[in-house]
Amino acid sequence: MRASTWVYRWVAALAIFGAVIVPLLQVQPAKAFKPYTHTKIGDQAYEDVVADGKVTIDGVDYSVPTEVYEALRDYPQFYRGGTIGPDGFPDIVYGQGVIHPATTGEWMRYVYDQAWAAQTNTTAYPTLAEGRQILAFAYGYLTHAAGDMWAHTFVNEFAEGVFPAVGEVLTEVDKAAIALRHIIVEGYLGDATAGFDGNSDQGSIGED
Repeated sequence: MRASTWVYRWVAALAIFGAVIVPLLQVQPAKAFKPYTHTKIGDQAYEDVVADGKVTIDGVDYSVPTEVYEALRDYPQFYRGGTIGPDGFPDIVYGQGVIHPATTGEWMRYVYDQAWAAQTNTTAYPTLAEGRQILAFAYGYLTHAAGDMWAHTFVNEFAEGVFPAVGEVLTEVDKAAIALRHIIVEGYLGDATAGFDGNSDQGSIGED
């Protein structure tokens, strides 16, 4: 094998180890947006809802259920916490190792169903506030998933593939290249998020 190939592999391995393997305890990563990008997107959705109880998509207004409107209006901190989604909840290992790559749809349905069940389960949640807090968190969690549906496709396009398994990254040059492109694109999107810029020469996503 050529020396340049070995050098490339070692650079890729070190990059993946430092940026992914250590923080995720060898769990396959599946992030597309950084957590603060999800929060920024959630803030925009939140502001749209609490303004008039509706969300506007492509120029069309859609009414939000009263319970959801009240939950977001009264407990924005729970909604914003939920927008971190499986990047942090229930914990980073389970979120990144199970929910993101394998059971996103099942988990989102479970969170959604349980949140609405909490609105009428006065035995487990005797106060209205508890139910609304759960609903706000759940809709934040769902907002994260909605962002990922777009973001993963976007990042995969630029990275020229889905993020490979760790074993593939360390043994196959083309897989390592895909992983590195993922890290670069995801980092660029994070840096370009309005309010979180680390590069003053780069524009911000979401700024007028």
